[in-house]
Amino acid sequence: MKKAIAYLIGLVFVLSLLMVACSGNTPSPQTEDPKSAESVVTEESKTTGPHTGDIAPDFTLPDSNGNMVHLADELNDYRTVILVFYSEYGCFLCMNQLGGLAEDYTKFEEKGAQIIALAVQPQDEAALSVEKSKAQFPILADSEHAVADIYSVYNLFEDSEAAASVFIISQDGRIIWDQIATKAARVSSQTILENLQ
Repeated sequence: MKKAIAYLIGLVFVLSLLMVACSGNTPSPQTEDPKSAESVVTEESKTTGPHTGDIAPDFTLPDSNGNMVHLADELNDYRTVILVFYSEYGCFLCMNQLGGLAEDYTKFEEKGAQIIALAVQPQDEAALSVEKSKAQFPILADSEHAVADIYSVYNLFEDSEAAASVFIISQDGRIIWDQIATKAARVSSQTILENLQ
């Protein structure tokens, strides 16, 4: 009986493959498709917001101490601004990324670059992020997700957070490199340094 059932299942499988082949559509096995659901979302997001070659949208947000940080002012003071969106203070991968940026901060300073990190968070969580990552750069509170919206990185994974993303902005306000990461990945400090001009 078990052999008969196995034979029928095999027969149905072979017939379904033959039907697909006859229709001219050859299915590709799931294992050969390199795109995960997350990477598909990431690729689609690239069609909606500013990316490499575009002018970076300007903004002003409070930092962890309540001081207002204006992107245009930072671009006046530095050759390059690296805008780092992260998910939240409670995100282990995010805190590791910010910690790595903090460790390499002098390398960024040597290249005339300023890092600005931000998340959809209140000011007190921005302060906790500074404390935990030991960041010497501003960490901003985008509590109303206004900046995450204009950069099209908000809620990409339906979690009411900014997707982990990096935008390198030149002094003339143009984005010279961007990376919108998947939910499980973060852009390393080394990768950002390699993409600085």
